[in-house]
Amino acid sequence: MGIIIGSLFTIIGVVLTNASNTRRLRLQHEHERALESKTRDLNLRRDVYMSAMEAIATGMVAVGRYADFEVPQQTLMQSYTDQSPAISKVTLVGKDETIKAVANFNQELTGTFLRLGVKREQVNALWQRSAALEAQIEQVQQDQAILLKQGTAVQDNEQELRVWREECDAVSQRLVELQAEQVDIDNAFAAIQTELVQACVTEVAVLDRLLVPVISLMRAELELPFNEAFYARIIESGHRKQKAFLDEFFRQHAEMMAEETAV
Repeated sequence: MGIIIGSLFTIIGVVLTNASNTRRLRLQHEHERALESKTRDLNLRRDVYMSAMEAIATGMVAVGRYADFEVPQQTLMQSYTDQSPAISKVTLVGKDETIKAVANFNQELTGTFLRLGVKREQVNALWQRSAALEAQIEQVQQDQAILLKQGTAVQDNEQELRVWREECDAVSQRLVELQAEQVDIDNAFAAIQTELVQACVTEVAVLDRLLVPVISLMRAELELPFNEAFYARIIESGHRKQKAFLDEFFRQHAEMMAEETAV
């Protein structure tokens, strides 16, 4: 009987041990599956958010370059247009607050492009008119040079000399008028371009502030630490320094233009 009872206790002990091991393994597997699922989710969010932030950064670079008329607007927007679909993918993986923050930023960015586009068209019209005037001035100067060469041939003929002088006066007057118009357009162009540069700086500042909660929420979802208040202070400090630099630049530029005009 003792042997039977001892064997029974052994069997019970083995059963309980196996059950405990089975339960522990099941919990371990569940934990590993949850960890793997969480890792996959974080990796997916990271990839989506990285692509979205690259597109956002490209858009903000485009805003900053809106006052650069050496770059056509279509070319300026092409890189952002190519990457912008990445922003919409945030809706697939982001939490509601993150989706809302990204949507608010994207709406403001779209509005920025529209507002700056109108200002850029105004400056672009002056730019094109100035380029056309330069071509006209060059042509008149060439005509003037040709007339001066013809002057020697008509010195002995009073009538031809009179006609030649009238043509020279007309060409000279035309040149003066074109150069005066070019000065007016260049002054207007400089003023509007300055306004556009300042508008670009203002728009970037607004976008930077809207980007702070976007970054904060994305990093929270990725379980990355982020001091939102500290980052916001850095952004504001940077914009104050940039504004001071631009104000000083425009002041010196205005003084230089005034000196050139006086001369």
